[in-house]
Amino acid sequence: ADPSDAPTWQAWALLEQQAGNRERARELFERGTQADPKNAPTWQAWAMLELKQGHVQAARSLCERALHTLRRPDDRADLLVVRARANDALGQTQAAEADFRAALRLNGRNPHNHHHYAEFLAAHRRYDEANRHRCAILKLRRVPRRMRRKAQRYCRE
Repeated sequence: ADPSDAPTWQAWALLEQQAGNRERARELFERGTQADPKNAPTWQAWAMLELKQGHVQAARSLCERALHTLRRPDDRADLLVVRARANDALGQTQAAEADFRAALRLNGRNPHNHHHYAEFLAAHRRYDEANRHRCAILKLRRVPRRMRRKAQRYCRE
């Protein structure tokens, strides 16, 4: 009914992705980003599809494209976290850390930003720093229950 509605394209792409139709999902994500290049969730979902499929460079490239378009700090932070995860998967640890830190500067209120950074730090055996970010999650509002429980389990204040 409205081909300019990126969230509809994204929802359809996610359905195709769940059904295992990844090529079709990619086509639909692309249609969504063409319909509204400023729709961060569509870019993020597409980049995450590529990351989960092991197409790390493709995920990173999508993040780059999105970051050239997006201006809202929260939107940019979401894409920086995905790019950080891609950079880490590519072995670019310093670039990944820089992206995580930039995401937190842009939106330190998002528990997912702290969570993913904490996971990164723990994977690199920086446990004290990871725990600081897990503890920071507990001070935020609107934290998903599962994430809160995990943070409580690791947080050592």
